[in-house]
Amino acid sequence: MMVQALAVDYHIALAPVLIRGAGYRLCARGRGAGLASSVAVAIAVLMLWTYFHKLERYVGFDPAQLRPQTAVGRSSSRSAGRGEFAIVFIWDGVIY
Repeated sequence: MMVQALAVDYHIALAPVLIRGAGYRLCARGRGAGLASSVAVAIAVLMLWTYFHKLERYVGFDPAQLRPQTAVGRSSSRSAGRGEFAIVFIWDGVIY
């Protein structure tokens, strides 16, 4: 929550400066506001990375969990029904 609030604060501080320009103008087609959002998100990601890397030990990354779990996939396809997955696949294909 604190990082999200700080990211919003960074965006609020950066947006007027980048929209109006600080020696250069980025106001054409909203580039300044977009850049302010991107910079605020980048700062928030760096703050979260620092927090989890230095302070938290219960959150970690286990590469073994990236492998597909075929047993879970098979059981979910049997319980939900193959027709539902086909409809979702077609619908997502049309949407995207």
